[in-house]
Amino acid sequence: MNFSRPRPSRAEFIEVGFSFQDPPYKVREALERLVHETDGVLAQPMPMVTTRGFGDFSITYRVTYNTAEKDRFTVKNELVTRIWYMAKRHGFTMPFPVHVNLQHTQKRPFDVAQPEAADLLSQFPGLPEIVPEDRPQTRALTFGAGERLFSQDDNLEGVYFVISGAVSLQVVRDGETTEIARAHAGEFCGETGMHGHQTADTRAVALEDTVVVLIAPDVVRHLFEASPRFARETGHSLEVQRKAKLSARSAGPPH
Repeated sequence: MNFSRPRPSRAEFIEVGFSFQDPPYKVREALERLVHETDGVLAQPMPMVTTRGFGDFSITYRVTYNTAEKDRFTVKNELVTRIWYMAKRHGFTMPFPVHVNLQHTQKRPFDVAQPEAADLLSQFPGLPEIVPEDRPQTRALTFGAGERLFSQDDNLEGVYFVISGAVSLQVVRDGETTEIARAHAGEFCGETGMHGHQTADTRAVALEDTVVVLIAPDVVRHLFEASPRFARETGHSLEVQRKAKLSARSAGPPH
């Protein structure tokens, strides 16, 4: 092999194992979306995710993709890093070999208890309490830097409330991306999702490790009904974002 004249592109693969409890079709769908959204992965040949087999502790999946020779290490690093965030976001488990010697009666799982989405929201004093019947309609999601919460024209299932980190809200116009605002802890983004299954008019990208809670439209309505003051403050914040979007769209073509 003549390393002094490498090919301009090359095939790479990553193998990762997920729990037997994680449905393979859902795992593959999440991995496929992840690899397609990662910068540096070539569209052709098309990336592919396959279920490799059943190991002692997990189901093994292989992500095969192509990248430019000069980008091979950068892209693999980014993909491997993002897989962790994707797994946490979807509730997938990446098990590791372990032997447990039980010497007492086990009454509950050994997993470390994770706070529920509604508990994460409760740390914000200005946010009304989530009533018990609404708790199942909230979901905590974790994103790494550069990952998209949603893309422009995605169908939103609710609104995103930022728990920690920061989110860049962007408008894509004529192939150019313009940042119109940033959402920080205690702020909403994806406001079109407040009204049911609506199309996103912006793109949201995590600027750092970010935790958000996806809140269903009915729950948002209940929060506004419980606190008119909270509804007014949220409306003012979203109006600022709306004006910024209009300004970005009405601006002349980029030079």
